[in-house]
Amino acid sequence: MFEADVDVIEARAAGEIVDAENDAVSTASDPSKLRGSDPHAGTRLGLGRPSQSCEGLISEPEPEDSPQAPMGGGREPSQDGEGEAEPEHFAEAWDAWPVKLRRDLALAEFGKLSPPDRALCRAAIPHFLKMLRDLRRNHVPNFHLWVRTRGFDEFPNAGKPAEKPAQPTRRLVQGDELRGLQVAVSIAERRDLPLVQDQTLGWGYWTAMPPQPDLVAMSKHFGVDRDSWLIVEPGSPQFAAWRDRFKLWLGVEPQAERIFLEPFDPNVHGVSSSNPNFRLRKARSGFRVPREFPPLRDGKWSRESE
Repeated sequence: MFEADVDVIEARAAGEIVDAENDAVSTASDPSKLRGSDPHAGTRLGLGRPSQSCEGLISEPEPEDSPQAPMGGGREPSQDGEGEAEPEHFAEAWDAWPVKLRRDLALAEFGKLSPPDRALCRAAIPHFLKMLRDLRRNHVPNFHLWVRTRGFDEFPNAGKPAEKPAQPTRRLVQGDELRGLQVAVSIAERRDLPLVQDQTLGWGYWTAMPPQPDLVAMSKHFGVDRDSWLIVEPGSPQFAAWRDRFKLWLGVEPQAERIFLEPFDPNVHGVSSSNPNFRLRKARSGFRVPREFPPLRDGKWSRESE
């Protein structure tokens, strides 16, 4: 009708016979109905003006072709239960995607994936969005484009259960390593190491740490009077080296000890501060250690000049 002549349109509206081949008014119709034959005829009918005769018109629109179902994904299930169901994991993936554009294309692309790829695609979405946040990127592509380019392949381990680290094997520290550990505990924590007795192995200390040769090197100082040892003060490289080694051996960072440099004298140190004989007991803060630096990790002692 949009391509027909205006006279033909008006003739059809008036119920006149129209030739199907040349789209012209048939000569068999009443000549008085043709445009120009009636001197009393009004102006031409406009597109928006209703016709005087409704004869031969159909009020119902022609049925349209039903839309095609998306490729591979099927149609959404209707409310009455008819139609194919969506691919598995699509609903969760669509809900997780922040940009809701072109659901039909997203469903079509998602339907082309294999079942394992659909599960991976769904599980990879949180990892992809986190990557965008870490990179400070605000642009999120359309979901169907991300699926079409297989952006989920960047996260092959998404959805897989995290592998639990193997439980460390416990062992009973004994011998020279045990004696070196006792020396380390006495320096760092100023206490005795609690030992346990195994019915099969004997006395020792249970730990998950691997064998440490540097603790074996410390065993030579077991039972030695600590008053003759060196004092390393906080802020020095020697103090930092011993502190880090104690943390490695014991699992906790030790605090500096208050080390008195003179014996306690009750007549001087034990009287009231208002007493004219009162005097503070000389002390320093730090670690009292057998050598200036701890042994090397392989168990050897370095030269002091190094």
